[in-house]
Amino acid sequence: MNTLLLSTCLLLADYRDFFPRPQISGPEEVYASDDDRFLIHYTREGDDAVLGDGTPDAVSWVLEGLELGAETNAERGYRPLRLDSGEGGSNAIDVYLTYERGNGTMHTTEPEEDSPGFSCFVTVSPDLQTFGREVMMSVAIHELHHCIQYTYTNGVDGWFLESAATYEQYRTLLNDELNLAVGVLYAVRLLQPERPIHEKDSRWEYAGFIFAKFLEEFDGPATRLPDFYEALREEGPDWRTTFDVESQRVWGMDFEEVFLNHATWNAFACALDDGQHYGNEVLPCWTEAKVPITTVEDSTFEVIHEQATHTALYFSIPADGDSRPIGLECDGPGVDARSLVNLVALDQDGIAGEEVSTLGWDNHPTASQLTQPLDGNGSVLAVFASTGEIGAHQECRVIRHEIEASSSSPSSCGCTSTRFGGTGFMLLPLVVAYRRNRRS
Repeated sequence: MNTLLLSTCLLLADYRDFFPRPQISGPEEVYASDDDRFLIHYTREGDDAVLGDGTPDAVSWVLEGLELGAETNAERGYRPLRLDSGEGGSNAIDVYLTYERGNGTMHTTEPEEDSPGFSCFVTVSPDLQTFGREVMMSVAIHELHHCIQYTYTNGVDGWFLESAATYEQYRTLLNDELNLAVGVLYAVRLLQPERPIHEKDSRWEYAGFIFAKFLEEFDGPATRLPDFYEALREEGPDWRTTFDVESQRVWGMDFEEVFLNHATWNAFACALDDGQHYGNEVLPCWTEAKVPITTVEDSTFEVIHEQATHTALYFSIPADGDSRPIGLECDGPGVDARSLVNLVALDQDGIAGEEVSTLGWDNHPTASQLTQPLDGNGSVLAVFASTGEIGAHQECRVIRHEIEASSSSPSSCGCTSTRFGGTGFMLLPLVVAYRRNRRS
């Protein structure tokens, strides 16, 4: 099956608040789940016609996806679905097989009396039946997860809704054909790190599933995404505020630090996997996509983030046979700009070792310095994350330091990381390397 066609088919699913229910093109038939939680509305005539005698395959496939999604969401600790207030003929969650609104949509509706959150109804295009059982199931799983999200709140920014729903969609059901779509999504995100994480355009927010995967794997409790939903309900619609609060609760750091770690992990995704970052148990990456990395060929270079905020750029500083530790001195990123820099020592095989991170803002310069000897055949990866109100713009200088006698041998850990605080130009020691807690 054509990869682009399949990925397009799966990605144009959507959520919308309080839209009117659709009108199906022919005489309506209904099929209820055994537990009466779901009611499928379909027709055998007109543009929305489904194929087959008896209970059409499309009806069975959509219901199978809904039931699998509901079971998986419950196992993962999400809130239960909210039944509706009786619209559509019962208090079941109504699913309409119609092409009227695209491949798949979720719409909020009032829940049954005294039920918190919102209920929903869903549309799935009968045209998807030509792609087969797993595709229809997958779209149904995606839309059902939007229903789960709205049991918490309807005030969440759309980019995160789509990113998380796509993650749950594919981690719940994956086969060879669906895996093609996952590979396309990996490539979409990895190849464009200069775009803001929260941008909404075509496939971009769906490709944000890699951020949801990162949140799940970056150390901490297994209920990460359900906990984030609870935080979004409690803190309100500003995702930046909520992510700061939750990042402090879970990891003891601001969200911009978490974002820098996410950007760093992306440098080791897919084609550049070093076995220490993203795990392969859930949504393994088969594509050869990788983040674009600019090789530094001089002692000075410019870092220009064209967009704001939460964007990343990558640079490689070759060791060129020199084992002296490398450091960077960078100008301030500019008024209202913030720049986080992570230096990662790589051996000749691209395996990550020592790390050190710093933060600069406004006109405060930064200095960051690795302390351990480099692999002379390796390099240093410099990850720049811009998190301010405007894109960061810096000029940086590469510094090579002589190795002090006390640090002539690499430490057994080789995994230091610097936390941010105090003045932006001071190097603050730290101790924790969350990236090591990957899942294989």
